[in-house]
Amino acid sequence: MFAVVISEKGGAERREVFEGTEVSVGRVRGNDLVLSKGNVSKRHARLTQKDGRFVVVDQNSTNGTYVNRQRIVQATIVREGDRIYIGDFVLRIEEAGGVQTNSEENASNRSEGETVEHTSWQGPSPDELKSPQLPPAPRLPAPLSRVPKPAPGSESDIPRVSKTEASVPKDVNPVDAVRVLVDRVTEKVERRTLEREIADNVARKIERVLLEELGRMREERVLSPQLTEEQLVVAARAELVGLGPLEALIRNPHATQLTANGTKSVSIVQGNRLNYSALPFSSSDSLERVLARLCRMSEASHDGRETFMSGRLQGGVVWKAIRQRAAPDGIVLTLRRRSGVECSLDDLVREGALSRAMATFLTHCATVRANVLVLGSRASSVARVLTALGEAAPDRQLLILDEHFQLVAGASTAIRLDLATAALDQQRLVDFAASLPETNLMVERLEGRTLAAVMETIVRGSSGVLGGVHCNNVEQGLTRLSTGYAASTPGVSVDTARQSLVSSFDLVLEVGSYSDGRDRVRRVVEPLCSPSGITQLQEIFAFVAERTAAGGSVEGSFLASGTEPKLLDELRSRGVPIEPTLFHRAAPS
Repeated sequence: MFAVVISEKGGAERREVFEGTEVSVGRVRGNDLVLSKGNVSKRHARLTQKDGRFVVVDQNSTNGTYVNRQRIVQATIVREGDRIYIGDFVLRIEEAGGVQTNSEENASNRSEGETVEHTSWQGPSPDELKSPQLPPAPRLPAPLSRVPKPAPGSESDIPRVSKTEASVPKDVNPVDAVRVLVDRVTEKVERRTLEREIADNVARKIERVLLEELGRMREERVLSPQLTEEQLVVAARAELVGLGPLEALIRNPHATQLTANGTKSVSIVQGNRLNYSALPFSSSDSLERVLARLCRMSEASHDGRETFMSGRLQGGVVWKAIRQRAAPDGIVLTLRRRSGVECSLDDLVREGALSRAMATFLTHCATVRANVLVLGSRASSVARVLTALGEAAPDRQLLILDEHFQLVAGASTAIRLDLATAALDQQRLVDFAASLPETNLMVERLEGRTLAAVMETIVRGSSGVLGGVHCNNVEQGLTRLSTGYAASTPGVSVDTARQSLVSSFDLVLEVGSYSDGRDRVRRVVEPLCSPSGITQLQEIFAFVAERTAAGGSVEGSFLASGTEPKLLDELRSRGVPIEPTLFHRAAPS
């Protein structure tokens, strides 16, 4: 039997006693210890008691597990008094027999001067802060060497200041420490030197100044207790000669998007999770310097007066920035990595995203080059289903217009065009795709001029068009597309645009997630338009949620509506063998 004392950021302590020898910790129900915060993974960590020792193991969590401020990578022994950091929570393990009954008794057992911490510390380790391999233009200097330790007996041989020493100002935090060090270096180095491309010899000069100013800060005892000297130097150097906190996106291959909200925060998207960096930009001047470097690296114009800016770096990273009056709180800068997507209909069946009957029907639709819309609120979900549909017709040439994802990443014969770069002449781009024989056109995102160009091509007889739309459901998606098509096509009303859309696409797939986070094809709908112009949506398949299991998983069935699609006549006329029982209401999931 042992107890776990839990301290939450901004909250009081609580204590839970466990009789077993193992405790699972995570965000969702089903764990022995539930910590309900977004920065805690579903299955975050495991605590084990064996032979009188306590061991903590990280369960491949997104934000990691820390013991006494050190991130663990393997099973780690913890003792009474050690702190385990998980998201916004701090955990301490105690023998059940020695559990105190209130916070005051706990405080009396702490050493003099020790403070209770109710906040998690997710500061980067030195390895996490090392500069990544950046694109070659402009060339960045080599990483700094480790901060040299002063020789014993020298003037710089000043002991490291602990967090509880009264000589350390209480308001020194990591961001302030980085800002002070960067400002001191910029006072010693010409401003235009930092604004130009930085050669290796210049970088070495900046390194010397950086270490000199670090020594002065050490003597003045204004270092942040939450950063080691090496972390401080690496973070300051990244702002002075690199890309600052933005390097996290380039360094982490699993991160897909990073957003700097002025000097307030830097958020990182990894998978479907949003996390925040412990060190945002320390000042607006540093952010301006990094923006200028991004412009040089992507050969974008920059005269300091633009409001909207954008560019592309090597390695598939696209950046956009908003500044001046449009961003009153400071520059908003976003980097996004184009990630490859590989997925098949069989993969979706194995994952439970659709049924075997649905996959069979969609495979037949790909054979006859049906025009299909895929709608969903999450861009990654739409990209996966589009890729699976593209893979379902291996005998067809694919021409792909993508921007944020590399759709059908494994297709070596696909013709791939950059939707962002080609945005100025969408009609010619789509006309080129339509001129290729036996070619299916796949568009990551149908909107604006791209939508108008694709619709014009379909009206002229093109087929095999696969298009993605970002919205919550089929009805909302058709309304948005109709309004956008009418706005970009003179003389076309919204009602006429809707009729044209419904007549142009054979199927609409609605993709969405449930409370368990799993993606499913929630509906397969056939849009129909009567001769009088009345449009309707005929449901073919749908996912019906039935219950939520103990671990939080949503369970349900994929059911056919019992109505045969009009597209079935087209399949039969093409000689495609298809069983009508596929659409019977009692079809198994």
